[in-house]
Amino acid sequence: MKDEQENGDDSQNARQSLLYVITYTVNHKPFDSPLLPCEIDNAMSNPDETIVHLSVIDAMGVDMLSITVGLIMSRIDTGALKAAAERVVEKWRLLAGRAEPDPSVSSSKYMIRVPLGPLPKDYRHVSFTEATQKHPLAESWMPSSSSSAGILSPPPAKVFRHAATPSSIKGFCKQKATLLSIHVTHFPEYDCIGFTFCHGIFDGFAMGHILRAVTSEYHGIEWTPLPLVPSDTNAMNSELAALRSQAPLADPLTQHEFICGIESDFVPSTLKSQVKFGASLMYEMLWRKAERRAVYLDADLIAKLVHDVRSGESNRPSTADILLAWLFKVSCSSFDRTQILIER
Repeated sequence: MKDEQENGDDSQNARQSLLYVITYTVNHKPFDSPLLPCEIDNAMSNPDETIVHLSVIDAMGVDMLSITVGLIMSRIDTGALKAAAERVVEKWRLLAGRAEPDPSVSSSKYMIRVPLGPLPKDYRHVSFTEATQKHPLAESWMPSSSSSAGILSPPPAKVFRHAATPSSIKGFCKQKATLLSIHVTHFPEYDCIGFTFCHGIFDGFAMGHILRAVTSEYHGIEWTPLPLVPSDTNAMNSELAALRSQAPLADPLTQHEFICGIESDFVPSTLKSQVKFGASLMYEMLWRKAERRAVYLDADLIAKLVHDVRSGESNRPSTADILLAWLFKVSCSSFDRTQILIER
């Protein structure tokens, strides 16, 4: 979300107010492609709505729980945020839909009924809730004033997610819930903002597009909604083909290893790959006692990191791409984790 903020008039304040982002996920599909074709039913008796059936991949993940992305900011204009989210839903009609059981049961168990005409005045575009806490955020959740980087224990999910928010697509159907839920918890010095998505409907790519759309709308930046029915082209295959067609690097072995690394990380979703993923997850959580942590980098450190990377690149990678690459590099480093230092 940072790149959109950089284009706003209040870019400096926006960059400084965003402290860190936390993702709360209970389960995750090992391979998600939003670009596998889903089905759309245009032969509707009501011309003001249409039915979107879940794709084959989504149909396999209908029992996945929802995912909440949490942000901690100095302050947020909740009225402007709610209005921005509602405008996004107006423009991107899929988000105005409601999940329902699929009576055909031909391709999936569930479908999305999408309104196409003008929405009624009382139509719920987004579930927007707020709460207020009188006590400040715990010290373990926040960086010290003199720290430019650190590892933090993120706040509990309840400050980013309302208790009534459905956890699975079945709950979304039962409650006729909106596909986008936003919850804001106000602390004396900060606001915690949570965006919750049904993972049985949206994968990581779609969630990123939604966050980008809401951020752009909030800052008055133009954006383009995704088509109602995605392309039938697999995004990963297209990217790999583009990489192979590029001019070879100075070290072709490095380029080959890079492509092979991507192919090994993003494997097709099969029963074997899902079992391996589940076993790996259980090993980390139960045997190694993995705990959730948040990485904190202050605005100056991020600006320096981005500047150093972009100074040697002609295609100007985004801030998000740079931070993600840095995170992978640190987490996959062969060095002793206790010896990794972040230098300014």
